[in-house]
Amino acid sequence: MTLATSPIGVFDSGIGGLSVLQALRRELPHEHFVYLADSGNAPYGERGDAFVQARTHAIAQHLQAQHGIKALVIACNTATAAAVESLRAAMPQLPLIGVEPAIKPAAASSQTQHVGVMATRGTVESRRFRKLLSEHGQNVQFHVQACDGLARAIELSTLQQPEAAGEASEIEALSARYISALGQFGLKTGEMDTLVLGCTHYIFIKEELRALLGRRCN
Repeated sequence: MTLATSPIGVFDSGIGGLSVLQALRRELPHEHFVYLADSGNAPYGERGDAFVQARTHAIAQHLQAQHGIKALVIACNTATAAAVESLRAAMPQLPLIGVEPAIKPAAASSQTQHVGVMATRGTVESRRFRKLLSEHGQNVQFHVQACDGLARAIELSTLQQPEAAGEASEIEALSARYISALGQFGLKTGEMDTLVLGCTHYIFIKEELRALLGRRCN
């Protein structure tokens, strides 16, 4: 294939990046894509940086060697936070696009200046995430919750096995726990009127989260 017709690589630890792939296909209908889910190691959110960096580098090298990708989308907040800078240094010829929690648009749109953030522990403890909060937190207070186990439960709920029903109930319990831990949502002074989903897995439970929040936030 020529560079023009070479595919764009997209990868995530599991199903989360499929939401990113869907958006890419909608915006770039004439491009070809190859998607890799590192499901055997999913999710990345509670693994150490060294592990995530090693997997990200290995996957990038595989996609370039086997599929001749012309660019790589790291469709994982945790992998972006842990590995995008080292991967850019190691593979400067490969255009890299990462994903980060939507802190900037949330800060701009919040009327109460209080924003909730749900993300993996790997993301919220990263230097990149702290920098993002610092850059956009001058007039907004961010309430951050590390959601241990939630991405894993979402990943497992997609399996066509009896235990998937159990994972669905775990998703409900974890979602309720973390929404409660964040604090009060609403439109009054001091309440959070916006919730950032800082993991690509979480988009698959947006309706469950909306049900918990009602009309209290965006």
